[in-house]
Amino acid sequence: MIYGDTRNLTMAPHNAAYFELPSHLRAADIPFVAPGQAPGKTQDAVHNFAKPILQAGLSSSCFTLMQPVDFMRMSLPKKFSELQLFLCPQEYIDVLMIRAEHFKEIQ
Repeated sequence: MIYGDTRNLTMAPHNAAYFELPSHLRAADIPFVAPGQAPGKTQDAVHNFAKPILQAGLSSSCFTLMQPVDFMRMSLPKKFSELQLFLCPQEYIDVLMIRAEHFKEIQ
């Protein structure tokens, strides 16, 4: 939900994964598709960041969407870094994979 002063607000997908995330989502009754499960209609929910609920009087021009090329994973301790992002649209994950391969090439 977006309300109030939204100057310079940029919306992006969820960019972190941690071991307890699926159980936290279940406890909050938030539908999701866990890694390894067949996508269903809840898979479309990963695009909800691009369609927020707006306060009356606000238009979709009150925010911008982060482009996949600008998207980065949140830096978390190493024990979390190997977990797959699953609350993120595929086009964002693809860019992260391309960037990771590029970093491997130059290291």
